[in-house]
Amino acid sequence: MRILRPIIDLCQNIGVDCYYGADNSHEWVLRCEKNAVLYDLTIPLFGIIVEFNGEAWHPNPTWDKNKWDAWKHPHTKETADERRLKDDLKIQTAVNDGWDIYVIWESSPDITQIFEKIKTKVQKQIL
Repeated sequence: MRILRPIIDLCQNIGVDCYYGADNSHEWVLRCEKNAVLYDLTIPLFGIIVEFNGEAWHPNPTWDKNKWDAWKHPHTKETADERRLKDDLKIQTAVNDGWDIYVIWESSPDITQIFEKIKTKVQKQIL
């Protein structure tokens, strides 16, 4: 969660609740069909969700075909195509519920642009 620290600090500095965690006890939950969907970081007051996708758990759509075809989820053994469908459904669930969602990939951990977008949205809504 170190990568999300600037966003968490922003929320704490302005006194806004955010929910995050990798232990399934602090993550925000939305309902998708009959399933619960957990999100890495949410700022409910501003309708913001940030997902950090570690590439052992989430196949990166920018990979070449060989890497994509070789990828398997470490626990479920899902293929990249199968896991991507679940990831897309998770994103679509949030979008359908009116959330702005940002995805950070493990191989591209620079959150500068995402942080600036979040900061701008927060500042506009606070004023």
